[in-house]
Amino acid sequence: MAYCEDMHYRTVLINMRMYDKWKDTWYDDEEKLQSVLRPAIRELISIKVDGIIYVAGHGRVINCFPDDFEVPAIVVYAYSRSPKFASVVIDDEKGGYDMTRYLISRGHRKIGVIAGTADNLHTQKRILGLQKALYEERIPFNPDWIRYGNWKRDSGYREAGGLIREGVTAIFCLNDDMAAGVYDYLYEHDMKAGEDISIAGYDNMEISGYLKPALTTNEIPFSEIGIKSAEVMIRMLTEGYEVRPDSGIIKMPCRIIERDSVKKIN
Repeated sequence: MAYCEDMHYRTVLINMRMYDKWKDTWYDDEEKLQSVLRPAIRELISIKVDGIIYVAGHGRVINCFPDDFEVPAIVVYAYSRSPKFASVVIDDEKGGYDMTRYLISRGHRKIGVIAGTADNLHTQKRILGLQKALYEERIPFNPDWIRYGNWKRDSGYREAGGLIREGVTAIFCLNDDMAAGVYDYLYEHDMKAGEDISIAGYDNMEISGYLKPALTTNEIPFSEIGIKSAEVMIRMLTEGYEVRPDSGIIKMPCRIIERDSVKKIN
C-alpha cells in the first residue's frame, strides 16, 4: 500500500475474513471462497478500480479471476490457476534448498524435518529444495526423517522426540512455531538447541528472536513481496505489461537469519 501511495495511487482494502468465518476449512472449498470473493470483486469493479491485487492467506493454486476478466489483476502469496494472471510468491523451493545447504555447510548430514501438512504447497516445495541440496552433496534422502505437523507449536513438540531418537544432528522446522515446540521438548528433556542438537526454522517470526538461544531461520520477504506486486500492477497500468508463460510466476527469495541455534560439527 505504501508503494502504491508513493506512486500516487490510492488503495482500497477489502478484508474478506475467510479465516474468521471458517478457520482452516475453506482452503480447498471453492464454494466458500467464491461466496466471499465474487461480491468483493463486484464491489471493486463498481467503484471503477484500475486494478485488483488478491493477497492469499497461504500458498496454494487458486481460481481467482476468470480468463476473460477485463480489469488488470494479479495474485500474491499463491499461484493463479489461470496463466493469464501473474503470481508473486515465496521461492519456497530455494528457501528449503538454501537452509539445507547452510546446515550441510555446518557439518550436518543427518537432517530431520518437521514439516507442515503434507498437502500444503509450502511443505512440498521446501522439501523439494531440501532433496535437491542433499542430492547435490550425495547425502541419501531418508523419508523417515520427514515428520508432518500442523504448522503449530504442539506438533513441533510432538515430532521432536522421534527425530532425536533417530539420531539426527539437526532439525529443520518449516516454520518457527513448530521450532518453538521443539525447544519445549528440549527443555523438558534437559537438552539445549545449538548444543545437544541444532534447530533451524522458517519465517523469521517475532518469536524466533526471543527463543533461547535465538533461532536461526529463513526470513520471508513480506515487504519485498508487497513492493514487487505493486510494481507489477503499475507496470500493467502504465506500460501495458502482459503476463507470459515464462514470466507469470515471480518468485521472491528468502534470506537466512543466522543466530545461535545451529552449531558447527566435524
